[in-house]
Amino acid sequence: MAETKLKVDVPELVLATIEARKSDENARISGTPIDADCFVWGPFEGRQMIAVRSTLKQRGLLQKAEISDRFLPDRWIVYLGPYSNDIAVRAFVKQFRQQGYKNVRPILSGALSYGVEIETFESKEQAQAWINDKKAPDVKGLRVTNRLGEPSDKVDLVFRNLTEDQRQALFAIWKRWQGTEIQNCSFYQK
Repeated sequence: MAETKLKVDVPELVLATIEARKSDENARISGTPIDADCFVWGPFEGRQMIAVRSTLKQRGLLQKAEISDRFLPDRWIVYLGPYSNDIAVRAFVKQFRQQGYKNVRPILSGALSYGVEIETFESKEQAQAWINDKKAPDVKGLRVTNRLGEPSDKVDLVFRNLTEDQRQALFAIWKRWQGTEIQNCSFYQK
C-alpha cells in the first residue's frame, strides 16, 4: 500500500477558518450578503409560514427552501414518572399547577413519556439543589434526568447552493422579517 502524505499548513488553515467565521459574523450583524451559498434563516412560528412561503415564491426562492425543526436546548429536569398512561400524568400536572408550580408540563411522547416535567434547569447540580432545598413537591419518586433537545414550535429555513442573485434576493426579503436572522451554514448545528 502506497503512503500518501498530505501537506497542510495548519496555522494558515486555522487563520483562514477564523477569517471566514469573522466575515460570516460581520454579515450577520450588518445584514450585508457574504460570499457563501448556504444560509439558515429563522426562527419562524408555524403561523408565519404561509406568508413566508408566499414571499419566497414571489422571489423564486421557494424551491430552494428546506424546512428544518428548531430544537430546544438540552436541559436537566426534575421528573416524575413514567406512568402507564396519560391520565395519571394529566392529574399530576393539574395538581402541581394548583400548588403553584407554573413550569410543570406533561411529557406525552418520547423516551420520558408518560411523565411529568416539574421544573427545568441548565445543570444537573441546579436541579438536584432545587429538590434538596425542599422547593420541589413532596412526592415520592422525583428524580433529575437529562432532557435532550426536542423540537420547539419553531422552524428554520435552510437554503443551499444559492446563486449570487438568489443570495441578494434572500437578504432583501430577510430585512422585512423582524426577529429573524440569517446565518451562514457554518454556524448551523444540524
